[in-house]
Amino acid sequence: MASAKVIVSNDISSAASSFAGSGTLPVLKRINGATDKMLILSWVASGVEEVQFGNIALPPDYDNTQALEVHLLVYKSANVNTGAVIDVQAWSGIGDTEMGGNTAAITETTAAEKTVSLTGANVGAAPGVVTIGLVPGAHTSDTVNLLAIWIEYQRKS
Repeated sequence: MASAKVIVSNDISSAASSFAGSGTLPVLKRINGATDKMLILSWVASGVEEVQFGNIALPPDYDNTQALEVHLLVYKSANVNTGAVIDVQAWSGIGDTEMGGNTAAITETTAAEKTVSLTGANVGAAPGVVTIGLVPGAHTSDTVNLLAIWIEYQRKS
């Protein structure tokens, strides 16, 4: 039950939220508690704190001669900061160097897919793990909202 979250007024506590001092930490929350209980991870305007996800086990059929793609379904509250991106930071295994990159600019105010490609040779072969962290770029006037994150890969032939 480690994934259970406490919900108060449609805001869901994260481990980091108990350390919030500036009020800019991202929050896991419902879009609308009455009409749309979908969860989103939301960075408030100017919030650029990193969010890291648990280790992703590489599938046994992953062909590491091909790229591993990280997909984000994101949108902003407005489009004042037209150049806002998310830095997808990625590491493979233990002691690896960061191999991610920036998404294309997030200009949409409705859900849009953004991708970052990780070179297969940098990812390594299964068995192994990849760790993903997300750091939004400057978005002083807009909130940035994440609906989903997933990976796609080519299978071994």
